[in-house]
Amino acid sequence: MGADALALLDALDVAQAHVLGVSMGGMVAQELALAAPGRIGTLTLGCTSCGGTQSRPTPPQVIQRLTAAALSGDFDRVLRTGFELVVSPGYASDPSHYAAFAAAAKHLPAPLELLMDQKIAMEAHDTYARLRAIQAPTLVIHGTADELLAPINGDLVASLIPGARLELLQGVGHLFFWEQPQRTAELVRAFALRGGVPSG
Repeated sequence: MGADALALLDALDVAQAHVLGVSMGGMVAQELALAAPGRIGTLTLGCTSCGGTQSRPTPPQVIQRLTAAALSGDFDRVLRTGFELVVSPGYASDPSHYAAFAAAAKHLPAPLELLMDQKIAMEAHDTYARLRAIQAPTLVIHGTADELLAPINGDLVASLIPGARLELLQGVGHLFFWEQPQRTAELVRAFALRGGVPSG
């Protein structure tokens, strides 16, 4: 998938890009940054992991809840369970938030086979021993209430990439950009505009 991303930059004749990768996309972005360092202006990694034995995987109870929902064959149960696991409890408690999430998910549904392929890809991901080679200015964003990938994963990724900045969003779940879109946009935009140079 990292090679696919690089091929897309080539096809679009984009010499250098500000790259944002979220969750599995963050894993793809890591591979892209390692494979083509000169093509990355800034790198932003959201709610992701370096994989391998040093990271903290998704807790078994979370996997069990998702699996049980998927095997039920009840699409609404799958959506509800997924929603409750990717946002914070406070955000999930507002019915209007779920309605917007469900509408988006129903507009672009992901087949179970695709989700399983993604799970296999994520389990194979391991950049722990290679992240120190990333040269791009890097911002790591993680919600402190992330149930899918514990925030310690963000700490680890930021500690391995030279000069990386870690931004923890307090009380926010895995889909930090869904819960705090304005804050997320401000962080990513400011980081890209400054080329990764700290403000002040």
